[in-house]
Amino acid sequence: MAPVPPVINAVEKKSRVFAYQAYSQFRFHCRVIVYPLGNLRFDWRKDNLSIKMEQGKLYIGSKPLHGRIRFENTTFSMDTLMIDLVEQADRALYSCHVSNEFGTTQDYLYLRVKGKYLRRCYINGAYTMH
Repeated sequence: MAPVPPVINAVEKKSRVFAYQAYSQFRFHCRVIVYPLGNLRFDWRKDNLSIKMEQGKLYIGSKPLHGRIRFENTTFSMDTLMIDLVEQADRALYSCHVSNEFGTTQDYLYLRVKGKYLRRCYINGAYTMH
């Protein structure tokens, strides 16, 4: 069988706009079909700014994050972006870019946050509501 570049699994491509209740958990699964298995790279973006891990900490662009956003890699061909306690600041266009030596593909969705919002502060390593 000839090599196949990564292709986003069509099951995930229903709607491109997702509305989540404030303070719920958001998950964006990025599943790919690829052959052969090997050397897949998942890159995530928020409004086209890279979400990246540096020295054990997550950053969006150059802004450090404080533990609400994380990645979960459950299988070789799937990566998941998770946001705990979704808030208005999370409203954005999120994209998953997957590449290997045979090609690149991407998927995206727009996260809309609904509901009432309390002001959240990060104080001494913990979130509080005001």
